[in-house]
Amino acid sequence: MPKEDKGRPHASGEHAEHAERQRRLVELLDCPICLTAAASPQFLHCCGKLMCNLCLYGCLQKKDECPMCRTSGPQHSDHRFAQNVRQSLQETGADLPLGGMWIDQYGRKHEGCFKDGELDGQGKKTFTNGTIHEGCFKDGELDGQGKKTYADGTILEGCFKNGKLHGQGKTTIAKPLQRSNFIHEGEFKNGMLHGQGKKTHGCLIYEGEFKFGKLHGQGKKNLSSEIHEGEFKDGELGQGKITCAAGGILEGCFKDGKLHGQGKVDFGGDEDGAIIEGMFKNGSLYKGKKTFPDGTVCEGCFKDGKLDGQGKKTFANGTVCEGCFKDGKFHGQGKKTFANGKILKDKMTKFLQATATSVDSMKGDVVKMKELHAADMAKMKEQMLQMQRIVVNKFHGKKTFACGNI
Repeated sequence: MPKEDKGRPHASGEHAEHAERQRRLVELLDCPICLTAAASPQFLHCCGKLMCNLCLYGCLQKKDECPMCRTSGPQHSDHRFAQNVRQSLQETGADLPLGGMWIDQYGRKHEGCFKDGELDGQGKKTFTNGTIHEGCFKDGELDGQGKKTYADGTILEGCFKNGKLHGQGKTTIAKPLQRSNFIHEGEFKNGMLHGQGKKTHGCLIYEGEFKFGKLHGQGKKNLSSEIHEGEFKDGELGQGKITCAAGGILEGCFKDGKLHGQGKVDFGGDEDGAIIEGMFKNGSLYKGKKTFPDGTVCEGCFKDGKLDGQGKKTFANGTVCEGCFKDGKFHGQGKKTFANGKILKDKMTKFLQATATSVDSMKGDVVKMKELHAADMAKMKEQMLQMQRIVVNKFHGKKTFACGNI
């Protein structure tokens, strides 16, 4: 055999002997009560044993005697050296080759399989605030199937990677002040829904394709008063449909929750409802068609929900008005076609203009009448003053003429 092969058994034997010495040292530092690493070790003066601080005080509360040698009122003290040795072994991972339990300097309790001083494999980590991590660990973090339970009742469970949900999982977020918790379930990436999933926030339900926690792709939002469904981007509906609780339906292209682009609105044909279709901007129709329940149809350019610009209005009785509109009424050139075929072309405009001229003329006459009335009133007032002077002069024996001579 080659020379290098001869040294292998000897080297292996040295390693085994070293591991055995470490194992014995670890056993000396273990608590005889809980059989795990002594946390905050106490040295019993009566029998020379090491014991966990909590284990010792638990025994002494039941009975004031040494739990090992039964000495009454045992003396004990902190064993700093043992604590330092234990800490050094924990840092190298030598004290936990397969499994065990230890409490770190922050009070966190580690249980399970270890590697290089960190949980690796099946294990459990308990924090001082009550939070618990349990499942499959790698380098001290949940990695694989596991569960996180927080002190407030929030629970994360499923597949983890580097301590975050990554893959199929479920999050139950505690909401003590609300009637129900928030539940997120489906495919996760770096702790957020990413892929097929579902969010339930009380009566609000979001389901479909998610991207970093927001609906992105085909999905559905079930809100308290309406349902949004279709193609989403960054949590907002793009091409899709909104169904209102009152029965109205909006469908088409949306922006910020409002129709923006080609779309259609159907209010269910109620008494005041109408079917609106065409081009929308910020939820308002600017070019398209409105069909009312009574059969009236308006089509053309719109502003604030009314015909404004070139348009056409067809009434249920067959009468058609087409031309230029403003605020829903004829304004400028236009044509009116009656059901019997008669056409009123341009006369409508002339009539409106003549009516406007007549109104202006009447306003002028009213102003003139007011002016004449004011002049007559002034003249009557002057005549009354003259008559008053005549009466007064007669009373004193004088005569006053209209011209003012006495």
